[in-house]
Amino acid sequence: MKKITSILFTGLFLAGVNLFAQTKESLPEMEFEHTKPSDRATKNAIKISENPEVVDDTLVISPLNYTILKKQEKPEYKVEKIKPAKIVDEPLKKLYKHYAKVGFGNYTSPLVEFSMSNLRNKDYAGSVYLKHYSMNGKLKEVGPPQFSDNELVLDGKKFFKEFTLNGNLAYKRNVVHYYGFNIDSFPGDTLPYLWQKGAIKQRFSFIGTSVDLTSSELRPSKWLQKIGIDYYNYQDKFGTTENKFGLMTNLVKDVSKKSDVLIDVGVDYYNEKMTVHGGNNFIPRLRAAFVTSGKTWKLKVGLGTALDVTDSLTKGFIYPQVDFQYSLVEDIFYFYAGANGDLQRNSFRNLTTENPFIASDIALKNSNLQAKLFAGLRGAFSSKMTFNAFVSQSFIDHMPYYVNQIDTGSVAGNVFDVVYDKTSLLTVGGDLGFQVSEKLMLNASAFYNFYAMDKQLQPWHRPAITGKFTGKYNLKDKIIISADVYYLGPQFGRTYTQDTLGVITYDDVKIKHLIDVNLGVEYRYNQRFSAFVNFNNIASYRYYRWSQYPSQRFNFMVGLTANF
Repeated sequence: MKKITSILFTGLFLAGVNLFAQTKESLPEMEFEHTKPSDRATKNAIKISENPEVVDDTLVISPLNYTILKKQEKPEYKVEKIKPAKIVDEPLKKLYKHYAKVGFGNYTSPLVEFSMSNLRNKDYAGSVYLKHYSMNGKLKEVGPPQFSDNELVLDGKKFFKEFTLNGNLAYKRNVVHYYGFNIDSFPGDTLPYLWQKGAIKQRFSFIGTSVDLTSSELRPSKWLQKIGIDYYNYQDKFGTTENKFGLMTNLVKDVSKKSDVLIDVGVDYYNEKMTVHGGNNFIPRLRAAFVTSGKTWKLKVGLGTALDVTDSLTKGFIYPQVDFQYSLVEDIFYFYAGANGDLQRNSFRNLTTENPFIASDIALKNSNLQAKLFAGLRGAFSSKMTFNAFVSQSFIDHMPYYVNQIDTGSVAGNVFDVVYDKTSLLTVGGDLGFQVSEKLMLNASAFYNFYAMDKQLQPWHRPAITGKFTGKYNLKDKIIISADVYYLGPQFGRTYTQDTLGVITYDDVKIKHLIDVNLGVEYRYNQRFSAFVNFNNIASYRYYRWSQYPSQRFNFMVGLTANF
């Protein structure tokens, strides 16, 4: 029993059981009976007699003595080169060697254009251009107005290190008719006879070539900048022939960073073969000028000379060469003024290009622009709007004017002659450009001319007011809309009457102003193909540029273009 009791209490003590938290009711009732006596003596405890001792473990640090060595280190700076920024090359736009344009309009008007050129090349460039445009319709009350324009042009360039060699060869053939007469004034078979004999048909043929050597921008500044020669042969259906030979040289020399000397030398020779008029004309020219500039200004001062040598007379002329430019506001407004002059050749080609209805045999005189004084202001109102306004006063000897020819051999006075007069010409004009965006561009210009002649009553066929308006709208490079409006103010033509005694009486006739409104629409299917339609003289206005010669009324043309 004793043994059992000891084991039980020992187990309870070691396990740490929370018996003390148990209530009386939770333990069962047990009875123990101890029958053997025991000895409960306790041994004496052993005590430690040592007292605690505090040990000092503080670390003693000895003073540190040191010295600084005086030694200077030189740092080395190594500059690394910054690589230049590289702009990623944009892909070059693809070019096509060939371009073709065909169209057809009312008045039986075919149009054909073709060009061919080489692609990008650092050594040379060349191109061929062909064109045909004609009209075979009719106009009421007047003669047959048929015309045709044909053109062939060859261009070539050869690139050298310091020069560029340019060459050109051209052929043109233009046909017109003297249709400015009333068909009712020709009884019977007179008109068919004149038509069959070609009396009212005129044809102009041109063949010319030019070669020049031009200095490139990479060439250091030296005297020779350009030298060239040119030649052409021009003739009409009735035997008039004009040959022209030309030589020109342009010299430039830098005398300082901001000063140059300019010298131009040129020689033109004309040979005219006509039934009555004609002969030779030799025109040598020399111009020399000094050009200098400052921060806000630029000045050109010089003189020009020319000789007018004909078969019977030689005249010499001296002209001013002055040009001044001053910046009122840097890169915004510029004031300019100057004076110049020149001997202007009125060749048979120049006159028939301006008025193709002149007679085949006319007197040719050169216009002497004694002096032209001018001043103006140009600049920009904003980044989108530019302008130029000017006024000029010119003094011209032998200014050409066009009048109906007094010749019983002409058809109803519908052939023009050229008369010359000394003229003082005052011109006031300007132009305004407005680029709203890359899509929309507008431009307008207007000029007023006041003519004061010595002998002529009116400035025949030279209007006092001229104006032009152009606009272009680009819709996503798909639809291109263009518009043109031309205005010519009233002008005067000269007529004549002849009585039974042969006495001729002159009279002037006022020609009304003209307004020509044109509209074009192009649809680009892609970069290679497009279609277009052009509407000309939309108001169907019957106007006259030359007396007795009415224009076409409303006309249109549709066509296609292709790059390949």
